[in-house]
Amino acid sequence: RMSVSLCFDWYGASVPVDPESLSMALRHLLEANPVEAKRARYEHGVGLQKNDRRVGQIFWDERYTDPFFECTGDASPQTVPVLGSLCPVHRVARVDVAFDVTDDVNFDDVVREAKRIANQSGLVTEVAGDWIDAERGRTLYVGSRHSEKRVCIYEKGREQGLDCEWTRIELRVRPQSKSKHLY
Repeated sequence: RMSVSLCFDWYGASVPVDPESLSMALRHLLEANPVEAKRARYEHGVGLQKNDRRVGQIFWDERYTDPFFECTGDASPQTVPVLGSLCPVHRVARVDVAFDVTDDVNFDDVVREAKRIANQSGLVTEVAGDWIDAERGRTLYVGSRHSEKRVCIYEKGREQGLDCEWTRIELRVRPQSKSKHLY
């Protein structure tokens, strides 16, 4: 028996709107409260909090023309359409789609198949994490870190501190400059 789910997991984009206006509109539409947010390279930031959950963040600095918006995790499927309705034209920096596999399919089986496909396709692989003891979690990347698309396979259960078979396969897309507006 295998259980799988597919979810939108990360979204980051430059948005050609005044950051204060963007923050106010998103707070209203998402029914969120402003909270402190910090990110390297940005002087200003505001987080959008709904109940006890972060549903998005906006960062800006005088050095950049447009503010940067991001949302992660289970808030992404609800937040991104709201951003799209407010600002249909924006430049995507990164979008991730996550595919979760649990139960009878374990991480090692997924990695074995991914390596086979990578070798067959001439794709590079890279590892991170605890591959010696496998206690703290392991990650396999398929594709170059400089590529527009890269697959990341990791032990999500261990990342969350759970003792269960939960493997996450993410397709991470970082559009090149010429196609950022298409996503």
